[in-house]
Amino acid sequence: MLMAGFICTGQSNIGISPSGYLTSLPPEIPSLVSPSDLATDQPVAMELTWQSQIHTAYFSLEVSTESDFSSLIVDLSSLADTTYSLSGLENNATYYWRVSATNVAGTSELSTARGFTTIVALPE
Repeated sequence: MLMAGFICTGQSNIGISPSGYLTSLPPEIPSLVSPSDLATDQPVAMELTWQSQIHTAYFSLEVSTESDFSSLIVDLSSLADTTYSLSGLENNATYYWRVSATNVAGTSELSTARGFTTIVALPE
């Protein structure tokens, strides 16, 4: 079986990553990098960044307008990169985001959520 660049052997949770590493553990929880928690005056088009985890095949990202993530505006999996360009945000609005990492052995817990507020629009 082949899963996102990993070769699985039988029914075990042992896999070989594309770089040749043997792994039987899910990746660690990703560390969010930017924007910082509770950042203000953020642009309405911005880049979310998190730290890569060893033995990760892909990442999943959630962005919400609610701190309990009951209203997702982004719900993506299979992200190979550690950045995501977010656009179309509302002015003077608060958003929350979190990330998990997945490999052949499983998926990490979701990162601790971070919140940020976009810039207040200037009158025209």
